[in-house]
Amino acid sequence: FFSSRRRHTRLQGDWSSDVCSSDLARALLEQARLKNPKNDQLWLGAVRNEVRAGNTKAAEALMAKALQVCAVLLDFF
Repeated sequence: FFSSRRRHTRLQGDWSSDVCSSDLARALLEQARLKNPKNDQLWLGAVRNEVRAGNTKAAEALMAKALQVCAVLLDFF
């Protein structure tokens, strides 16, 4: 009934729901980037997702990769 990553609570704003949503967003954005590797908006979304999740190192790594893959990326922040 409950996902293994979620606590047994329904409180809105619970950290576990944030973890699940960032994990889901990460997976969806990764799949989309594999199909559309030069789409700067997908890279932007992935970087922002990592920043929101507090994964600064992952955000920096994605940014570096994005700059290699895409010729010009605008509006990163």
